[in-house]
Amino acid sequence: MSELSQVSKQIVMESVDDALAVMGGTGREVFFEIADRRYGVTRADIIDSPGKLMSVLKLMFDKTARVFEVYALRKIKEKTGIEAGTLEEAVNLLREPPTAPKRCQSPTEEEREHPENPIEEFLESNVCLPSTEKKFTLRYRAEI
Repeated sequence: MSELSQVSKQIVMESVDDALAVMGGTGREVFFEIADRRYGVTRADIIDSPGKLMSVLKLMFDKTARVFEVYALRKIKEKTGIEAGTLEEAVNLLREPPTAPKRCQSPTEEEREHPENPIEEFLESNVCLPSTEKKFTLRYRAEI
């Protein structure tokens, strides 16, 4: 799995810090101090092992840990547009390189010479159109 970019790391760290700031600045620092001393979980684990961080939050705050996680996930979504169900999932999604969209493909020479249904075949091969637009276009063309 690839590394997080510096910007992604900063976004995740800030989002978790904002979520934990609900306890106040001192409360957040005390949390990290206890997490480090008792469980060996540091701030770096937010990026490297977000599941460990969440486990410590659950041990210390029980169900309230989910409130912190949801708050951090909302912040991550605001900054990146990424929606995730858990902090670990959000970090993994930020690690994945974005996939490039496929290019539109024109029908081949053979398809142009022997089309069964030229409109439908072209729309099926044209990967740039979402399937809903393809269906609408097919319906619209059928009515003409």
